[in-house]
Amino acid sequence: MSNERDKQVLRKLITHIDHTLEYCEGLDFDTFMKNRMLQEACVSSIIIISSKR
Repeated sequence: MSNERDKQVLRKLITHIDHTLEYCEGLDFDTFMKNRMLQEACVSSIIIISSKR
């Protein structure tokens, strides 16, 4: 990977991490578990994070 490509990938990873943290901010586990849309958004972000190379 080129240095610029590496930076671009890292920026995207940070963005997805930030989004996941924002989605869950201030929530407890029970609230999270009652919200399927929130769960799916977090899982989607985690999948994207885990697939970046």
